[in-house]
Amino acid sequence: MKKTFTTRLLLFFVLLSSSLFAQAGTYYDKISTSSSTFIQDLQNCIRSPYQKWTYDDYKTTMIPYVSRDTSNGRKVITCVYSGENYVYTPPFAWIPYSREHTWCHSWMPAYLNNKDDSGPEYSDQHHLFPANQDKANGIRSNHPLGNVTNATYQYLEGKLGTNANSQGKEIWEPRASHKGDAARALLYMSLKYNGVRGDWTFNHLNSVTLPNSGEAPEDLNTLLEWNRQDPPDKWEVERNNYVQSIQLNRNPFVDHPEYVNYINFNDLTALNPTFAAEPENYPSAITANAKDSSITLKWIKPADGAQAPSGYLVQVFEKDNYFIPMDGAVYTDDSNILDGWGVFNVPASAGDSIQICKLKTGTTYYFTVYSYNGTGNQINYKIGGTVPKINARTAGASATAVYFTSERATVNEGGTYQLSVSISDPSPVNPTTVEVAVSSGSAAYIGGFKTQTVTFPANSSAPQIITLNLTDDNVVLGTQTVALKLQNVQGGNFTSIKLPSTFTLSILDNDGSQQGGGFEDFANFPTSTSSGYTSGSFKGKDGSQWSYVGCYQNPTAPLLTPPFPVFQRGSKVISSVTSGIIQGGCGVLNFKYMQPFSTNVYLGVYVNDQLVGTVTTNNQMSVEAASGPITVNVAGPFTLKFQQIDASSGQASIDDVQWTGYGTSDVNDSKTTIPQTMYLEQSYPNPCNPEAVISYGLNENSHVSLKVYNTIGVEVASLVNGYQTAGMHTVKFNGSGLPSGIYLYRLEAGKYTFTRKLVLLK
Repeated sequence: MKKTFTTRLLLFFVLLSSSLFAQAGTYYDKISTSSSTFIQDLQNCIRSPYQKWTYDDYKTTMIPYVSRDTSNGRKVITCVYSGENYVYTPPFAWIPYSREHTWCHSWMPAYLNNKDDSGPEYSDQHHLFPANQDKANGIRSNHPLGNVTNATYQYLEGKLGTNANSQGKEIWEPRASHKGDAARALLYMSLKYNGVRGDWTFNHLNSVTLPNSGEAPEDLNTLLEWNRQDPPDKWEVERNNYVQSIQLNRNPFVDHPEYVNYINFNDLTALNPTFAAEPENYPSAITANAKDSSITLKWIKPADGAQAPSGYLVQVFEKDNYFIPMDGAVYTDDSNILDGWGVFNVPASAGDSIQICKLKTGTTYYFTVYSYNGTGNQINYKIGGTVPKINARTAGASATAVYFTSERATVNEGGTYQLSVSISDPSPVNPTTVEVAVSSGSAAYIGGFKTQTVTFPANSSAPQIITLNLTDDNVVLGTQTVALKLQNVQGGNFTSIKLPSTFTLSILDNDGSQQGGGFEDFANFPTSTSSGYTSGSFKGKDGSQWSYVGCYQNPTAPLLTPPFPVFQRGSKVISSVTSGIIQGGCGVLNFKYMQPFSTNVYLGVYVNDQLVGTVTTNNQMSVEAASGPITVNVAGPFTLKFQQIDASSGQASIDDVQWTGYGTSDVNDSKTTIPQTMYLEQSYPNPCNPEAVISYGLNENSHVSLKVYNTIGVEVASLVNGYQTAGMHTVKFNGSGLPSGIYLYRLEAGKYTFTRKLVLLK
């Protein structure tokens, strides 16, 4: 991906490397923006020499440049519109991809007049790019390009829709990193073919061609803005080099994005912008002095020549990359290099050096220095000739690792436990974060623990502590085991999670026998005489503190016995009622519900945040209904939650919630931990290449099916299909025979179904 500029620059992603403007050479020596024949001279330059290729010559014209090597002899092509990476084993076939005409075929005057597609414009390589045919190219169709504000379709980063200027008609928005490329391709086509292959001006396009085909106008101002926001980078310049090597001409707006300032593309007449005088020389003899987390650049100031520079634009990247600055565009300083790039303005009066700090250790950085003169929209960059470049590597450092300080502990019910997470070789610059999450067992035994993020400050080796609250219940459950894991580590220096990466806490029981069970009639639910939906809490009959979001209570409602909660519909906040921690386990759950208004009920029932059932209605307004028995069978502390499935679910009323207890005096086998609920964990690592581990838990003996599907629902792997005993299970997924992409893995166990996403990235 390329940088995109608004008030600051975004991250580049470089694909290839070579010298700056290596093949531009003397190509533009006869071109001067101050000449009265500038436009004609530029047209002559790009029209001859020129070698026409046919559209089908893609093995020569496209594949050698856009196809990149990946692993195991496979290659990858990127859809320029969406950012999709298509991995294939050579030879390449254009299924499901196509060669996208940036200037649509149906826009071409020769095609409109006599269906002629034999001209050079049809196969001009400067506007042909690879794109997914069904999900991007075909959706773009013949629509103009623009910024979509009301999307009707989106595939990854490509969007179809409308905006305020599209007259209610559809336009297509490519991904941000292709906007500048697409704009420069359209401007090139207009310049090269106008007058020799019909009328290619934007006036003709927007007043004749597009209206006649029922399309929105192509907004020239948007294209000019894209040219500025997404300037040419190293990949685009080298693509220009490659196209010249076979087609013999170049796209001038890639090498000189400032040329667009001098052309009115509405009628291809000259414009006369004013810029400061271009500096004559670059600084010379650049050196780089690297330390652990900083690099100091020094240079010799250039001779003044006809015009001395007023400053220097210093670009720095983690990849071998650069961008070509555009006259009149100011690139604001960005000193945060942790995201892979930075840009600095050094006034010529400030000296001949700059120190760039807060760099990653053991990392190579690439620097490019441009001279400029002037300020604001008058600024003028020197971009011709040999632009000075240098790279340097910061000193190496040991890789950071995080881990649990101990692997297991045994404690009594009640009180707290101080869980310690340690770090080795912390980064002197970057803080390190890692998440602690429950991997098996019930979080209810440790105070309803939810995933927490632990932060190690930069240059700190001190362990970080998480306090676990140990639930003291009144249920005979034996020794309960909860396992926690480390996940999603970030920051540091080449940071990883090392052993022990899991921690097992055994909690000894201190209770006598108790049957459990309970009832909630919402007698303490706050009464309201209006229909104003609010959030709050009340004390339940079980003694815990219940909470509600987006609910109200009408004491005059029919059928159900007030008070009771009424759930809101159509709110940004999903309405819910949630219990506190209830003791004694939950065996079978029942409750009453009603549809109070015209929209059907669609309500979810959750125990310990796991969906255990849903209730619905079908045009049954003001009819009292019963949920029927919902079998839960969760031992120990638990929470109940009733929540709208989504914001469009109809208002619902609930009342008279009752449940039976569920407990045991048996002690869990220390060798086999049986989880309290079914669960499916996120695959690890994610993304993977090509293997990942998938873990899941069964709270009862079940027939288990675990399968992997692609995003269109085709099964690509069957990992488990058979009867398994209760406990924690692990299976390995191997994607070596599959292309890179997003996959879904689905666990079916008894009445439960779970689906998660994994990413295969080769």
